[in-house]
Amino acid sequence: QGTTDIQDMSWDPRNNRMVGIRSGAAGQSLVEINLANGTTTSLGALTGLPTGALNVGLAHDSQGNVYVHDIVSDVIYRGASGGLSVSN
Repeated sequence: QGTTDIQDMSWDPRNNRMVGIRSGAAGQSLVEINLANGTTTSLGALTGLPTGALNVGLAHDSQGNVYVHDIVSDVIYRGASGGLSVSN
């Protein structure tokens, strides 16, 4: 899979990797992006988000938290280290 369906990317300083967010009919997920060739590896689904969320913004902090922006509700959600579950 390439990066064509990724809404946003963020550098994860804790794990030293580029992470992308995908959001669509199948749900939301995070992927690791290989900076050498653009290929992606699934990191897992984002869970705990409202039904119908469309997450287009992604950020990380130095403690390993991931932040996603849902443009439907205009809310920023914060997830625990690893970013595979999200709470606000």
